[in-house]
Amino acid sequence: MKKLVIIAMCFVLLFSVSACGKKAESKDAKENIKEEKDTEENEDNVVEKTKVGIILAGESKEKYYDEMYNLTNNLVNEDIEPIVEYANNDPKIQVEMIQRLVGEGVKAIAIEPVDTNSLVDALKNVREKEITIISYRKLIMNTENVSYFVNFDGREIGRELAKKAIKNLDISKEKRDKTYSIQILLDKDNSPNLFIYNGILEILKPYIESGIVSVYEGDNFHNSIVATQEDAKKEVEKAKVLLGKYPDIIVAGSNNIAKAVVEVLGNSENLPYVEAIGDGEYIVNGIRDGKIALTAAMDNNELGKDLSKIIIDQVKKGDAEVNDFQTYDNGKKVVATYCTKIQLLDKENLENYIVKNK
Repeated sequence: MKKLVIIAMCFVLLFSVSACGKKAESKDAKENIKEEKDTEENEDNVVEKTKVGIILAGESKEKYYDEMYNLTNNLVNEDIEPIVEYANNDPKIQVEMIQRLVGEGVKAIAIEPVDTNSLVDALKNVREKEITIISYRKLIMNTENVSYFVNFDGREIGRELAKKAIKNLDISKEKRDKTYSIQILLDKDNSPNLFIYNGILEILKPYIESGIVSVYEGDNFHNSIVATQEDAKKEVEKAKVLLGKYPDIIVAGSNNIAKAVVEVLGNSENLPYVEAIGDGEYIVNGIRDGKIALTAAMDNNELGKDLSKIIIDQVKKGDAEVNDFQTYDNGKKVVATYCTKIQLLDKENLENYIVKNK
């Protein structure tokens, strides 16, 4: 009898262990199924990012760091993957980069052209694949395959500088007892040069026609372009010889040109009224020292932010908002343009601007 009881107890114990094992297996199986289901749901929820290309003309990441940092962060926050390339100032490399980005399936390419006339053939293939082309900082010329242009408003820069000169020097068509000469020195690497020049002359035109203002070396855009600081110095000295004095108004189109102008003028008596373009070290010091009256500051961080807006709108909506439909003609079409605003700086607001942009 005892043996039967023992055998029965062993049988019950064996059955219980077996049942527990089956329950454990069943639980593990359910958990595995749940994990697989969660994994599948997570994979379904992953958003595939849209790729866009950004090709910059130069070679220095440091030069573009701030504007690219803000721009790329804005894009990533909108689930857009930016691929940033640097063309090392070589138009052939830039064409190769365009072809490579097309192969990577980008939806848009923003290009700061090394040579504004060298991309015509390369962009034909891009547009055939319905990739949006955005010209950045410099306008790509002689092609219909550019959808947008993002840059500072060169014409407005010129207009504002001319208006300030008229106001600060109290130039009036009614006051004919004094005439003014103006020398415009623009940096060859500054992309909106022609528009800056035209903007200045647009405002000065009635004063030029009435003989109150004269443009040194005449109304000739090409005479206003200088390549180096030394060239700028020579032009200012040549103007002094030909005019018998320094010009009454000098527009220095970059930080380096401003440095050259200030060095040439030194501590001369009756210093000219000098305006500049940019917010570099020599311009800032020139304003602080009273050698430069004011400057049109072009904030590249703001330019980068505006480019990101255009890219995001184009990718998300298929169209982007611009603020200029008529100014920027590349020889084949008037390109829809977003003009980044500039800020005029003088002694009154310079320091606040510097603190804000540190």
